[in-house]
Formats: sequence, structure tokens, C-alpha cells
Amino acid sequence: SLAREMGLSDEEIAKGLEKVTPLFGRGEVLTGSFDIIQDCYNANAESMHSSLDFLQNFSGKGKKYFVIGDMLELGEDSQKIHKELIDSIDCSKIAGGIFFGAEMAEAAKKTSFDANILSFSLIKNTDDSAILSCFNFLKEKLQKGDVVLVKGDRKSVV
Repeated sequence: SLAREMGLSDEEIAKGLEKVTPLFGRGEVLTGSFDIIQDCYNANAESMHSSLDFLQNFSGKGKKYFVIGDMLELGEDSQKIHKELIDSIDCSKIAGGIFFGAEMAEAAKKTSFDANILSFSLIKNTDDSAILSCFNFLKEKLQKGDVVLVKGDRKSVV
């Protein structure tokens, strides 16, 4: 609307939008044999819900997976917020995922998550062996056309 108000044509607006690139770790969609939605700059309940909604409604024929890391600096309600997030995942639209980090893994253990629908992994630590476990889980599952959301606080997933 602002661009139109400034007198730009639809063609000029489209050309300008094609040049826009997100900041590293903020809503990047990396395409290849499978797509990666990389959103690991910051994480809070609202941004996590938005990212999972985006994944659940992402168009494409492949399966959908996630790697969601801890939301940091939430204070005394941290476990409650992590659990509420996990409870909100629509298992009918997701093929599998990884709960990455101590708080996310602990909350996943306490949820009513239907493990029969969703293939998932709990990774409590964030060291090199945890990253290798994450890689191996995805390597085993992913096929051409699938999509993976990588979401969490940059301190928990990078």
C-alpha cells in the first residue's frame, strides 16, 4: 500500500520485493532436495506458535518435520510454556520432529503427545553429539520434497 501510495507500479513493487532477503536466522526458506525453514534468531511462545503454524500449512507434497529448541529466558513459567507449545502441535500435519534442548525434551515427556502418529526424538543436551543425533534422525527420515522447520533461540539451536 505504501509503495502504491508513492506511485510505484505493481511491476516495480514485485521487482523490489524479489530483492528482499531476510536476516540470517529469521524466516529463511532454503530450498534444495528438501526445504529448510530456518528461524533460529529468537524464540518465544508467540514466534514458536507462528512458525509451527507456518510449517503445518506449508504447501508441498512432502512430509513435514521440525527441530524445535528451547525457548530461553522465560522465567518460572518456562516448563508450562514449553508444554503448552508441544500440546498445540497438530500431529495430523507433521510426520516427525526433534525436541532439542533440556527444557523442550522435558516438556515433551510430560505431554499428551500421540507418539503413534508422530515419529520424534528427545535430545536433552546441545553439544556436538546432540547435533550428530539430530542429523542422523533427519538423515534417516527425510526424502526429496520434504520440509524441515528449524526453530528455537539461537543459543539453543545454533
